[in-house]
Amino acid sequence: MNNFRLIGWLLVLAVAVGTPSIRAAEQATLSLDEFLQQIQGKDANKRREAWEKGAPLGAKAIAPLAKLLAKWEPDKVPEGKLDDARKQELDVAKAAGTAMDFIAHYACRPGADAGRKAMAAELVKLIGSDQAEPVRIKALFLLQSVGTDEEVPAVAKLLDASDPKMRERSRATLELIPGKASEAALLAALPKASGEFQRDIISTLGQKRSKAAVEPLMNLTKSGDPETSLSAIDALARIGDPKAAPVIDAATHALKGMPQKRALDDFLRLADNLMAAGDTQAAAAGYTNVLGGEGSDAIRSAALIGYAKTGAPETLRVILQAMTSPSARMRDTAGRILVGMEGAEINPRLAQMAEKAQPPIKAILLRVLSERKAPQADALIQQASRDPNLEVRVTALDLLGGLNDPSLEPMLVEAAEKGSPEVKTVALRSYVKLAAARLQANDKAKAQAMYERALDLAGTDDVRRAALDGLANIASPDSLPRIEKLMAQGSSVRDEAARAYISIVTAMGKAGQKEEAIKRLNAMAEQRLSPDTMRAAISGLNALGADTSGFAGRLGFITHWWLLGPVSWNESTFNKSDFPVDNIAVDQPVKIGNQSFTWKELKAASPQGIVDLAAQFSPHENVAAYAYAEIEAPRARSVNLRIGSDDGFVCWVNGKEVGDRNVARPLTVDEDTIEKVPLVQGTNKVLLKITQGEGQWEFCVRVANTQNRPLDLTRMSER
Repeated sequence: MNNFRLIGWLLVLAVAVGTPSIRAAEQATLSLDEFLQQIQGKDANKRREAWEKGAPLGAKAIAPLAKLLAKWEPDKVPEGKLDDARKQELDVAKAAGTAMDFIAHYACRPGADAGRKAMAAELVKLIGSDQAEPVRIKALFLLQSVGTDEEVPAVAKLLDASDPKMRERSRATLELIPGKASEAALLAALPKASGEFQRDIISTLGQKRSKAAVEPLMNLTKSGDPETSLSAIDALARIGDPKAAPVIDAATHALKGMPQKRALDDFLRLADNLMAAGDTQAAAAGYTNVLGGEGSDAIRSAALIGYAKTGAPETLRVILQAMTSPSARMRDTAGRILVGMEGAEINPRLAQMAEKAQPPIKAILLRVLSERKAPQADALIQQASRDPNLEVRVTALDLLGGLNDPSLEPMLVEAAEKGSPEVKTVALRSYVKLAAARLQANDKAKAQAMYERALDLAGTDDVRRAALDGLANIASPDSLPRIEKLMAQGSSVRDEAARAYISIVTAMGKAGQKEEAIKRLNAMAEQRLSPDTMRAAISGLNALGADTSGFAGRLGFITHWWLLGPVSWNESTFNKSDFPVDNIAVDQPVKIGNQSFTWKELKAASPQGIVDLAAQFSPHENVAAYAYAEIEAPRARSVNLRIGSDDGFVCWVNGKEVGDRNVARPLTVDEDTIEKVPLVQGTNKVLLKITQGEGQWEFCVRVANTQNRPLDLTRMSER
């Protein structure tokens, strides 16, 4: 049983959680008439029972189910024209398709070959042009798990179909049918196909690791079309045949720019596959070709790591040569490889190279020798600590633990300004430690100047964070312009910069500029802040005696909600409501399926109006919930809704959908903005559906004007 069949079989078991064992299901099977009656009924529980208990009916149920599925064409129904009868017809068609899934996957269970063959024969009858499109698509999909060599000829005929959708479906089916017959069918179609469809067949042959495809694919690398050549190179790399390496090399060099970089990435995959197959000699040759190409530093670094694993005789020479690369990433990769390499000859070779090397290579070699605990390391590092070259001297002093001397401050600044990226980071880390020592000695002016200099020169976040922490402790308003600039740039340490800003502004208010400080903190709170940073801003306002009651509402966050759930959902029902969205009464129960739900009132205590749905509902995995709020508008106007959600959301305002995001993500306040949402004068009804996979489950909504400035909901009235 191939992996897809195994997954399909497990899918039946997973969907049927809580049902009897397979043996029990066989004993409890329905008659065909009972089965079809339940599929066509309106009771969702009865349909589910039919899926589970009807699976053993096997092939004889496929034809009548196909007749029901044939009516599945929701796209042909004009919007708003779906009457109850047509809706029921579509629900039945969908249920029939699901029943076919259960039956087909049940037929793939171990030891049921006769049932599988009968099922496959029925499905083959359904892929002909005399069948409705939904039926043909479903049959081809199920043949991916049911089909074998016997069904390949029928599926392969569709590779020449005039309908591009059927051509693509047949290719996808053949990709998942194992065996030589499907490979042969795809190979036969390859020269007749063209354009995107030919590239799809090429990709499929690569996915199937078809050795028989190597020769024709090598020819296609010289097709003259860059996209086709790249597809062929990618497929050959996946197949991993060493004889393709020279052809891929030639094709790669014939390409230019981004296509060549993509081809080098494929060449790297080929080398990795050859390595995994145990052909270290061919793998080493492949890695060498990538190293000699014009790929990105990331690709060439990966090739260097791969080459080191081959154990080729030239490994040490190749790694040492990489140490002379102008790329800092390549030098760093080579250094990390050298630290872990084994062999009696390595330490002497590294020491010899370190004595003659030019900076910054010498600096890296000193670190490598130190980490290897090489016997030659101590003498070389002591000698290097007196080296006239600044970069070498800083590295040696760092290894000796000697950069904590305040007299070295000018040298560290010079190294940070003129040194390589590696030495610049070392110098600045030591520099901010010296600044901390100045601050501890209460030399605030000197410490502030040092932290600000470090912030200007920093190339890594750890140095920026250390400098910001120091400036927050000093709390001088003179540092604010630098910090504001860092926040405006969208820096990766924006939160740390914001908290430093809040600390300084709060101290400024305590020192007498209270009104200005409160104004600044309120303006800060209007921005997109993390919950921790928002709490810091509120703490600062409280420390200055500012009124923070109703703070979330003043910042535009909706805090008064009615919640309902949890309910089931899937991709097909994501942006559909389980009840009418234009007539919500929170004092009335809502019936969804056979369940009755009651709206639950909640007032969010979070300063950003964040509602933790996981704390409100159980279960809280693979479900959805609804949140309803009302906003009173004194006049008709347009607003922006700034929404954060974990995971996805759909939003309706006054009965009309205004936006959605079907995603799996953590909550980020204000992550999505729905622009120019019309509000009417009076009561406006806001409804959200928030989906959940697993983990945290929360959301927040902020109302802003069309310039995206938050509106004060305490004045607009939220209820």
